[in-house]
This record gives sequence, C-alpha cells and structure tokens, in this order.
Amino acid sequence: MARRLLIIAAALLPLGCSDLAAPESSVRQHSGGGSAAEVTLAVDGTRFQHGDTLEAVLTNVGNEPIGYNLCLSARERQESGGEWTRIESLRYCTGAIYNLEAGESERWREPVDPGWGVGTFRLLTPVYEGEGLERRIVVSGSFEVEG
Repeated sequence: MARRLLIIAAALLPLGCSDLAAPESSVRQHSGGGSAAEVTLAVDGTRFQHGDTLEAVLTNVGNEPIGYNLCLSARERQESGGEWTRIESLRYCTGAIYNLEAGESERWREPVDPGWGVGTFRLLTPVYEGEGLERRIVVSGSFEVEG
C-alpha cells in the first residue's frame, strides 16, 4: 500500500528542483541525529576542496519506509551573521519519489566545483513520511569548502 501511495504522489509532484521552495510553514526541519521519522542525512567529511566529490548518505533508521529523491537536494551557505542562504541546484530532476525501507541507506555524490565558492555549507533534502506523505526537510551537519 505504501509503495502504491508513493507512486501516486510522484505523479502529483512538480518536476524540477523547486521541491525545496515550499513555504517554510509547510516544512519541518531537522538537523542531524534522529527525529520522529528517524531519518539522517550525513556528509562524508568536514572539509572539502574544489575538485573533491562530496558523498551524502540518507539513512532511514526508523521502522517505517519513507519517500525520497536525493536529486531534489539543495545546499545552504552560512552567511557572516549566522543565517543560512539556500543555493538551489541547477540539475534537472524528475518528480519521482522512491521508497527507502527501514534500515536502508541511499548515497548521493556531488562534485564540489569552484562555483560553490568557499565557506560553511550544509545539505538539505525533502523526505515524505506516513500515509499522507507528510513532507519535511532533513538537514545535514555543516562542512567547510576551501578554494
């Protein structure tokens, strides 16, 4: 039943990377560690150079499947005042939502090119949970990018 709901929901989602652009009032954010749905997003390092490849791992440590599409992930850069600025990806993504069963992980690799600039960053990705496919954003820990 859950797999059928995810397929139906995928048909209803818009294409492209605008999935993270929903109003903040419709998003529950989570930074690292566990949560109600027990989903984590981890990055494979704390410092990267331009030319490196970053690997992110989305892990479902809960007991129920979740929906995800790591292509819809974005990054944020921390500004001097401590606020985070969203940097949307320019990659083309389908509106597909995939199942991530309890105990499973999915990896995403992203080149760290000079277009990133330098500074402190974090990754964000939407996940969908429960019968109503409630959407929330999972946030990784921060990491540094150096030129």
